[in-house]
Amino acid sequence: MKVLDIGCGFSKRSGAIGIDRIVGSDADIITDLNCLPLPLQNDSMDAVYCMDVLEHLPDVIGTGWKIKMQSSASQPKIDIGDHCRFENRVVMITFGEGNIHFGNDCFLGWGNIISAHQRVDIGEGTAIAEYVSIRDHNHESEGGPIHASSMSVAPVTIGRRVWIGAKATIIAGVTIGDDAVIDANTVVTCDVSAGERVGGVPARPLNRKREDITH
Repeated sequence: MKVLDIGCGFSKRSGAIGIDRIVGSDADIITDLNCLPLPLQNDSMDAVYCMDVLEHLPDVIGTGWKIKMQSSASQPKIDIGDHCRFENRVVMITFGEGNIHFGNDCFLGWGNIISAHQRVDIGEGTAIAEYVSIRDHNHESEGGPIHASSMSVAPVTIGRRVWIGAKATIIAGVTIGDDAVIDANTVVTCDVSAGERVGGVPARPLNRKREDITH
């Protein structure tokens, strides 16, 4: 398996191909990560590691990164629009044909985790605060070990200009409409209408309009 370690610095993963801008580092390829496309052939890697890198780039990612980790995938695995900004410790995971898509001008706070077996779609201008979990899958209870059980999978769609507060959880199959607000610590288990504000566990509609809310 061919593994690419982006921003490997002086601690490249064993067996990986390292890429970094630091001359004298463990990198096999020295290049400026702001200059796209990277000097790599399409479909040449099976896995990509990128830790503590994106938050140091001035425009994540101004020209749009498309990460396609398996040659069998029909489209990029992680598709990031223009002028997005990601804070530290963001984790994005795809499985099989799963993919994650960001529109332009999105923001991700510290410690977010986004995981896709099918598709997670985040619309342009959406802001997601720290430690939010978004997953398009869940384990089924089958009587054996939960970690070994089968998955139920359904895409997650988050519209444009949505504001998601800290430590919210978005589960499989949920659609959130444009301009919605998800309060901090909310667990979203069903669809949220455009312009609606929800909060609680599980999420329920709240009365105040978006324009009345201060963050």
